[in-house]
Amino acid sequence: MSFLAHLRSAAAALQASSPSSIDEDDLRAAITLHEQIGARLQSITLTTSPATAAASPAQPVCFELADLPPEMIVRIAVLLPTVKDVAHLACTCRLFYGPPHSSPPRTVFEEAMRERTSVRGGTVPLPTGYLPHIIERGLRAGESMAQALCWGERRDLFQRQRQIVAGGTRSSAFIDAEGRLLTCGDQTPPTQHAEQHFRGAMLGHGAQAIVVPVPTVVPGLAATTVRSVSVSDTHHLVLGEAGEVYSFGLGSGGPLGHGNQDDVFEPRLVEALQGVRVVAVAAGGEAYQGARSLMLSDTGDVYSCGSGWEHVLVPPGGRLVSRLVAFTDEDTPPEWDRARGTPRVIPALQGVKAIAVSAGAEHSLVLSEAGEVYSWGSSSEGKLGHGDCEYNDATWCCHAPRVIRALQGVRVVAVSAGQNHSLVLSEAGEVLSFGCGGSGRGEFYGMLGHGEDEHDHFTPRLIEALRGVRIVAVSAGGTHSLCLSEAGTVYSFGSGYDGQLGHGDCHSQLTPRVIEGLQGVVRVVGIAAGQGDYAETSFAVSEEGDVYGWGEWKGGESRPCLVPGGEESRQMQSGPYPTACLMVPLQYPNLRLSTA
Repeated sequence: MSFLAHLRSAAAALQASSPSSIDEDDLRAAITLHEQIGARLQSITLTTSPATAAASPAQPVCFELADLPPEMIVRIAVLLPTVKDVAHLACTCRLFYGPPHSSPPRTVFEEAMRERTSVRGGTVPLPTGYLPHIIERGLRAGESMAQALCWGERRDLFQRQRQIVAGGTRSSAFIDAEGRLLTCGDQTPPTQHAEQHFRGAMLGHGAQAIVVPVPTVVPGLAATTVRSVSVSDTHHLVLGEAGEVYSFGLGSGGPLGHGNQDDVFEPRLVEALQGVRVVAVAAGGEAYQGARSLMLSDTGDVYSCGSGWEHVLVPPGGRLVSRLVAFTDEDTPPEWDRARGTPRVIPALQGVKAIAVSAGAEHSLVLSEAGEVYSWGSSSEGKLGHGDCEYNDATWCCHAPRVIRALQGVRVVAVSAGQNHSLVLSEAGEVLSFGCGGSGRGEFYGMLGHGEDEHDHFTPRLIEALRGVRIVAVSAGGTHSLCLSEAGTVYSFGSGYDGQLGHGDCHSQLTPRVIEGLQGVVRVVGIAAGQGDYAETSFAVSEEGDVYGWGEWKGGESRPCLVPGGEESRQMQSGPYPTACLMVPLQYPNLRLSTA
């Protein structure tokens, strides 16, 4: 049989085959063969007679994607790595938008996106056979089904990003390439009065481990594959690969989820969540004001435990006092000392499928599958984004999650709650901020990124300085903010009092500024701003898994706890406070994180 006859036979067999009978491995192999045959044919010059060669120059043999059955094209689109690749492919093949081939009518593009959604376990926004004039949850006016499914895949891509590095006021946590949890920090009490707040519980290495100078594997989780970690001023939350949650740290207020207020010095499984597959965790709170934890299940339920503070004007004389409350309660003010020590579903979010959670020092944020943002907690400085905070209010707190109306119409893909401000990232790569602007508040400067306007903002406002830059990650810290662009560039703004901006000085930045120390050296794929009571640390992770740290070096020059140890740490400069500061990014030696 001739070469051409073999090709014709293979083409006939492919046309006659049923798509359901083609194995994915066979399909991958067939695509590879297709590419090899095309490349080989294009390299062969057809031999012609001298008389016809001039009139008919040799032409390469080309194969078109449109020559394949629609079902085969759908299978190819499902195997592509990202939805952007599918869009690029759709721009090159007319069949993606050609005549429908199913009932009800669907284009190949829509069929491909439906199949991709099903493969990743997502849900189709509308039922089969929808009417275009009917708008249901998940599909917006004027939007096609294929567009809605593309948005859903892009949104889910953001939620699959893991938190592999996190920093608090006096401790840091990392997940290495082997999936192990490492921590370091200094838990030495700064004063005798504060001794009860610093007993080594934040490090997870036992009650005697007060100082761990370099990132060290936590023994209690050495055999556990860790997926994500979150650190607050008082405690750690650790998410295992199987969806289980571990906690350790200070137990006051019940944020550890063990049904009591005991301190835990080594990681302990949160038994109340057994049977629940958790996909994200967020630790929030401050050492002297109560702490809380948020856990997100794979079904979209948000669990919480712990406590927080609210500020209340109490007669006579309108004296301002603080009282401990549980932020999981409804609008009715709770008991004076009511704390929740066991995780439970937040009632106000039942019926809402959440896809992301973030816990700040005094407030919390939740992102829903529909792209809506909910906030609750302390509304001081406007960090809840509801636009209705007044300093003469009887209470500064919102006790139940409430939708931020000002964000309706914005498709949000990520949220981050800091100490006194919030950051929101849209699908378009734009960043909005709200909360404390820093005017007249000491070291709070510019962390909203709005330039000379340092006033508090009670509703979300677009950071104009980042217009034209596509941002893919945001992190709100104690007194500063970090943003990561699609190109791998890191921007920082806010207070630079302790070098946490990474620009080589202690100056604050009112608008986002590129961290030059990371330019041209690494392509950054992950960022983290320190969480907690004035946590002035920052981290960046490269695509190779190298981790860089900079900012305040807690514990003084004898204890390199929050930034890299070794010879490099001697380059530290002395900051305005009597602690050392690393003002430029420095790589942690012998540490590689898991970026897969």
